[in-house]
Amino acid sequence: MADGRWQRQKRRLKSLERLQGEVICTEICRRYSGRIWSSSSTGLAHGDVRDLVADPSLPGTYWCVLAGSGSSAGIVYRSEDRGASWPRVSTGSLDAWDIKQLVVSRTMYLAARRTLVGSRVYQGGIYSSEDGGVTWTLILADPFAQAVAVDPGDDQVIYAGLTDHPYHDDSRGNGLKVSRDGGATWTDIT
Repeated sequence: MADGRWQRQKRRLKSLERLQGEVICTEICRRYSGRIWSSSSTGLAHGDVRDLVADPSLPGTYWCVLAGSGSSAGIVYRSEDRGASWPRVSTGSLDAWDIKQLVVSRTMYLAARRTLVGSRVYQGGIYSSEDGGVTWTLILADPFAQAVAVDPGDDQVIYAGLTDHPYHDDSRGNGLKVSRDGGATWTDIT
């Protein structure tokens, strides 16, 4: 689209947006394939978003996890209004700082790497939450947890991807582990 034409279209769209609100905004985004973006971080403590996940069973619901900041651990948020607002979900029980991934299922999981912040050590590993992200429990301790996945056919089967410190010349990571009992026990698969 030519620059002058684009500017006219933008002015027209702003006027329409004021008149017709969210319906027009949705149509603009669809029509222009993501060329128009707006901030949607109301309620987030800061901007270090580590993962953003659409809830597989609740349309319009999204989950967001932030890395730790300063001496505070990571935080899990949930939006039930398509990202317009982000109320905090997790409590102080999430003892992870360098969060790598969040998985939303009946039981929620996240992977985090071990981190030293000042004199405080945040354990690395796979964490689980059985109450919608409010409280979290470490179910697999590993300093370099990088990824977690849940089998879509059996939510008791959990895979953990474990990496290595980035400064080693040879790989010392623990590879892949699997739990077939919801995280109670783990076995190596590589």
